[in-house]
Amino acid sequence: MDRSYLTHPKIVRSTWEGVVLYPVLSALSVGMKLSPDEVDPVYLSAITRIPVSVVSDGLSSLGAVGVLSEDGDIFSLTECCSLTHACERAPVPALTPVGGVSVQAQVRAS
Repeated sequence: MDRSYLTHPKIVRSTWEGVVLYPVLSALSVGMKLSPDEVDPVYLSAITRIPVSVVSDGLSSLGAVGVLSEDGDIFSLTECCSLTHACERAPVPALTPVGGVSVQAQVRAS
C-alpha cells in the first residue's frame, strides 16, 4: 500500500520544518543520496526561499528522527514513500442526506 509521506511515522515525529523540507531533499537526491552542497542550509534557503533558520531546524529534525543521515561525505535520505502520490487526496465519503432527504430534493422543495 502506497501512502503519502505525510503519514510516515518518522515524518510525523519530525517538526513542521522537517515536513516542509523532506520533499525538497527527495527531489534533489539521486538514489536518495545527497552531496554536502545539496544539504547546505544557505543553498536550500536560496532555492526554496525558506529562511535559513527554518531550513537548519528542518535538517536537524530530519536527522534526529533518522530520515537524514551522514555517511562520510555523502548524506542519505530515508525513503518514506513515493512522493508521486503525495498530492493525491483521499476519497471524500458521500454525504448522507439530512433526515433521509437528498440535497437535490431539498433544493427542489425550496
